[in-house]
Amino acid sequence: MITNREGLELADKRMNRKLVKRPWVQSIVAFVMLQIGFVIFELTGWIPNYRELDGTLFYRIYTSVFSDWANFYDHPYFNMFTVFFGIIFLSHGVIGAIRDLLYRKKPMA
Repeated sequence: MITNREGLELADKRMNRKLVKRPWVQSIVAFVMLQIGFVIFELTGWIPNYRELDGTLFYRIYTSVFSDWANFYDHPYFNMFTVFFGIIFLSHGVIGAIRDLLYRKKPMA
């Protein structure tokens, strides 16, 4: 069982981690790397040869949601992946950054 003193020591260790090793920074970096990969794939033409979307559930979702407001890339799969991973990675990153800012240890005067 963790006592209050041990809990405070664990919190201090967690706050003293380097910025790159914090989980919220890693999730934002993962999202940025994914977007760089998508841009490279689209510019070079190395787009995976998936079957066409016409007549599928993904096509209905894409035409109703993604074709209007989330049209970042020419390839519809990249648009869907961007929104999906953006929700996952960026929400984790923003929430983690806000927690770090709010619960930062105040310097003693």
